[in-house]
Amino acid sequence: MSALWDPLDVCAISELLQYLTCIRVTKSRRSCGLIVSQEARLKANSKLETLGRITPNSDEVKAWLLKIAGLLLCKQWHQNQGLSIARQWQEAVRNLAPLELTMPHGRAQIPRTLGDHTPDVTAGSSEHPYH
Repeated sequence: MSALWDPLDVCAISELLQYLTCIRVTKSRRSCGLIVSQEARLKANSKLETLGRITPNSDEVKAWLLKIAGLLLCKQWHQNQGLSIARQWQEAVRNLAPLELTMPHGRAQIPRTLGDHTPDVTAGSSEHPYH
């Protein structure tokens, strides 16, 4: 099934995934520096791919974004910030959703970092964000 939208691009996550560390910064605006496990990063990537197949205005998106944020935050200092990050990402998704809904025949051209595609809006996902 093809993606409906690109969460990496819409939520500006692709740049964050370049590094092996927590996606948060310290109070002095430096990268947290604590390592996020490869397993957690792979899970986040997988969930981001699945999320892209869910309609952006779906109620499921919030739960998916919260889980992804938790996977990309260090366990020592920043796990409690997952909700605020998920809310920021959700706002970016909300800004995208009207484009999806107003395009003719329910189709939209959404730019991707690796090229453009026309999404299949009939697609859904049976995967749950917490599995």
